[in-house]
Amino acid sequence: VVERFEASWANEVSLFNGDSNSAEETYGFFGGFAPMREWIGARQGQTIAQKSYAFRNRDYESTLLVKQKDLDRDKSKLLDAYINNYAEGVVANHWEDLIIDLVNTNGLCYDGQNYFDTDHVWQDSGTQQNEVDSTDLPDLNIGTATAPTATEMANVLMSLAGHMLTFKDNKGRDVNGNAREFIVAVSTVPLFTAATQAINSVTLTGNTDNPLKGFMMAGFKFKPKLITRLTSATAKVRLFRTDGMLKPFLLQEEKGIEYDSLGKGSDHYF
Repeated sequence: VVERFEASWANEVSLFNGDSNSAEETYGFFGGFAPMREWIGARQGQTIAQKSYAFRNRDYESTLLVKQKDLDRDKSKLLDAYINNYAEGVVANHWEDLIIDLVNTNGLCYDGQNYFDTDHVWQDSGTQQNEVDSTDLPDLNIGTATAPTATEMANVLMSLAGHMLTFKDNKGRDVNGNAREFIVAVSTVPLFTAATQAINSVTLTGNTDNPLKGFMMAGFKFKPKLITRLTSATAKVRLFRTDGMLKPFLLQEEKGIEYDSLGKGSDHYF
């Protein structure tokens, strides 16, 4: 089960807390560091800007009904293998389901704004946009937005990554200056195909050099991920940073999965 979760994209975009021990956990969200100043006179202590949010633990279950006669007839052991795979896969899939629901809902985050929004502000951060379109970034102006070419997608990825590097903390300092690794989340095959070609091709349309390769030679890494259940996303690319100490999402677990099997000999056998 652990291996299945660690191999999941949900693990790459989230910070996992498996040590929850109460019904609700409160997390602090800390601001940026105060810059150095010339030491003249007494020390000038700086307070830490902080916001917080709470996660409530909830119970989840999944029940699989299997007929005993089917088990008895399972000479190939395919059904047995399916049941074992179900028991392992339901956990990793569960975390992915939760994150997909969060992305699709686009609910409120710590500053009272929607997670993806155009006007995140905290003290001296200035206006921070993590929802942009072609009016903000000209490279997002695509001929056919639902089916971009590999060249267009290469420019999109460079533009989005570059934009992310401009994000500021509450002190007005860059927070993503060292960002180099990203997941490119899309929900349709044309977007996934264009992203995969843009990331892996040396040359693009017209046998021109792939500009994204220069980005990647500088240490940038992009991993395309097709997530078909993302809604309203036939012309949308979502870029998530995966190499920061903090992640786009936080997952919390109070108690791991428990397995029960009611078979022959059980009072409630079925």
